[in-house]
Amino acid sequence: MALLNTYDDSDTIILIGHSFGADSLLKVAERTDRQIDLLVSLDAVGAGDLRSLIPVRKNVRYLYNRWQGISNPPIDFGTPGGLESHAFGSLVEDFGIQDQGKVVIGHSKVPALPEIQNDLIRIIASFPRLDARTGVLRLTGTNGNDAFSIKRLLGGAIDR
Repeated sequence: MALLNTYDDSDTIILIGHSFGADSLLKVAERTDRQIDLLVSLDAVGAGDLRSLIPVRKNVRYLYNRWQGISNPPIDFGTPGGLESHAFGSLVEDFGIQDQGKVVIGHSKVPALPEIQNDLIRIIASFPRLDARTGVLRLTGTNGNDAFSIKRLLGGAIDR
């Protein structure tokens, strides 16, 4: 959370998490007043290995939420993973991509699903600080100039 607060309002903030990481980012988004441009939750699992259903506040521009319902974790995998969302942007309206949806694949494979990777590249490429050719996101904040590879984040296998 401290790192998030080093960026100013003109910076692009994209948070992507899977499993316990998605749960952690949902909690960060809930506790900050910073605008988050994109919050990605991939099969969020919280305490007790239960599905994480933390509501998304209106400080989030876009929510991209995907969950699976065929395997453990979470132990309550049959519970729908849709989140109460107050995000102020709509992926459906702006990109023709569903904001939330169930996928038919096991928990550990959710981030590697090509349709998810392609959706995320398409969304993230729309932000002005991303070089769509190289997949490098440039972030500038009080902590300096960072470069982050979206391809590395998603495991390097981007099918365009």
